[in-house]
Amino acid sequence: MESNRQTNTTLGILLIVLGIIVLGAMVFTTLASVFLLGVALIIGGILEIAHGYYRERGGSTFYRILGGLINLVLGGILVFFPGASAITLTLIISLALVVLGIYRLYVGFSSVRNRGWNIAGGALTLLFGVLVFLGLPATGLFIIGLFLGLQLLISGVTLLLLGPSVSTVQIERGVSFAHDIRKETKKDRSKEKSEEKSDGEKY
Repeated sequence: MESNRQTNTTLGILLIVLGIIVLGAMVFTTLASVFLLGVALIIGGILEIAHGYYRERGGSTFYRILGGLINLVLGGILVFFPGASAITLTLIISLALVVLGIYRLYVGFSSVRNRGWNIAGGALTLLFGVLVFLGLPATGLFIIGLFLGLQLLISGVTLLLLGPSVSTVQIERGVSFAHDIRKETKKDRSKEKSEEKSDGEKY
């Protein structure tokens, strides 16, 4: 119990520190993330081509090799042009945020349940997507790092808050379990005494 709490606390602090570091170097983190994504695509493309060439027989061989080549090309673009690739990815992210914001606004206005939350969330998502889009190409050099840093911070804070709560729940369950055992023990003892008394009266 205590070790789990310490693990959550340590991991939470580590994630918060990493989040602060990432937010302090958002441009570097963005470019590094794009580069690593490109390397992963290249490796995946090579493996897919090899699998299609040596393992597959039939019509699927062509599609596997074609998919591997596409991954190789995309990975090469990301590796050799990380800046332009980051801007392109940010453009895609901004458009996705705009579409998501419009959809959440539609859901909010067309439904009664959680209308306020959906409208507020949709408006904020739409606004953020528009701001990211209008800020291009400058936002393309740091927005991925910003998202990653915020995600690390949120995860770290969540673990810090989760650690004590989990420990409290475990303690409460342990106390409740011990109380139930104590009650059952008392019942068994009283039952044994009553049986002994009834046996004594018979004799």
